[in-house]
Amino acid sequence: MACLVAVVIAGVAKLIQVGGDDSAVPILKFGESATVGEMTVSVIEIRETETQTIVTVEMGGVADPDGGFQWRLLADGKLFEPVVGMEDDMCGATTVVTQRCSVVFDALGAGVTVAYARAGEQRNWAE
Repeated sequence: MACLVAVVIAGVAKLIQVGGDDSAVPILKFGESATVGEMTVSVIEIRETETQTIVTVEMGGVADPDGGFQWRLLADGKLFEPVVGMEDDMCGATTVVTQRCSVVFDALGAGVTVAYARAGEQRNWAE
């Protein structure tokens, strides 16, 4: 739990730091992959239900029991953490082999940015 809190604090600090930066922050499109702290990650799609925002991602490259817990959603100027969902393929531990999994958030509507942070790096995806 302490690691999760530390990641959220680091993410918010990074957003504040980037907010004062005049350079453009690259936003990747769904399907584009990026390497973030030796982990190769990609956002495949977002789907909405009445109660959840479900993000399908692919990730691999590092065996890490907490590798799938670094996803966040940025919406309405706020940072949102995943919630425990009922998906069978929830992200969690990662492996060297690329795997597809789901990250579940509360329903947030359209216009969200998906972020993954690891090892002091962050990448963002949006439609």
